[in-house]
Amino acid sequence: AALADAEHACLDLHGTGVSEAALQQALAVSRQLQLLDVRGCPVGPSTLRLLGHSCPRLEVLRIGKQGD
Repeated sequence: AALADAEHACLDLHGTGVSEAALQQALAVSRQLQLLDVRGCPVGPSTLRLLGHSCPRLEVLRIGKQGD
């Protein structure tokens, strides 16, 4: 099952430990995404580049360790 689709405006993966590959797949189709919470999830430089390219409407990005 997909984590997100083109219509999602909010994606909260806080503490799920979702893989970076699964996160990248979700971001690739999330053009309407406005809020993304990936605290506690692995996020590397390639994911951040993809986020900037694939999610032009993003307004809120929550990133960091799980308790932040």
